[in-house]
Amino acid sequence: MAATVAYIGLVYVLENGDVYPDKTGLTIKQVMTATHVHRVLPNTMNSNSDNYPTVADFIVLEDAAGRKVTHLDQYMIVTQS
Repeated sequence: MAATVAYIGLVYVLENGDVYPDKTGLTIKQVMTATHVHRVLPNTMNSNSDNYPTVADFIVLEDAAGRKVTHLDQYMIVTQS
C-alpha cells in the first residue's frame, strides 16, 4: 500500500480563473477582487495536484487513479492505493 500526501493551502483565484499561491506579482486591484480559497497545492510527486485543483476535484482524480482517501483535514489529504 502506497500512501500519498497532498497539502492544502489558501490561494488567490482571480476573476478570470487564474490561481496564485500568494499575492506576489498581483496588483492591489487583483488582490482586492480575488477570491481566497482552499486548493490542493502542486506536488511533483503527484500529477493529480497540478494546477491547484479544488479539494473535491482532487479526491475524484485520486479515486480514478485507484487511491482512496484515508485522512482529510484543513492542511492535508492522505490517500492510499
